[in-house]
Amino acid sequence: MFIDMKILKKIILTIFLIVFLGFTIFRILQKRSFGNVKKEYAVSQNLKGPNFAPQGVTNDINQSWDHIELGDEYFKSQNYKSAAEEFEMAYDTTYGSKSLSGLKLAESYEKLGRFDDAINLLDQMIIKKQLSQAGIQMANDFKERLLVAKSQALQNQP
Repeated sequence: MFIDMKILKKIILTIFLIVFLGFTIFRILQKRSFGNVKKEYAVSQNLKGPNFAPQGVTNDINQSWDHIELGDEYFKSQNYKSAAEEFEMAYDTTYGSKSLSGLKLAESYEKLGRFDDAINLLDQMIIKKQLSQAGIQMANDFKERLLVAKSQALQNQP
């Protein structure tokens, strides 16, 4: 059985268009979701004003999310050192998302082999009540994984 080349080209073109449109829609929705997260954060903190918060707070929130987004890009490209630096800056902002930036920072530390830094950060986040109950459970599971990775790294040292 042979398939006509014209039909095959149409099928391939259709698949390509479906994938391209799906990706485009995904990126649009992803950008919208960050805007919603910023708004939800401002509302949850009882922040008011034309941009949901006073200018300084709004700038701080925006800077935090900008660092998180840039850190995500570095992380995806396996540039874990730069990702950690961006997540650290996001975590250090006053009104940013401590839970998200902290967990991403801990994950970057893990990739860099900085297991103790990751464990200490997670412990501090739990102590400072920066995580929900589900976040605490996730952090504890993450710490177990870090301890195993640290143990394996120590065993592999000459």
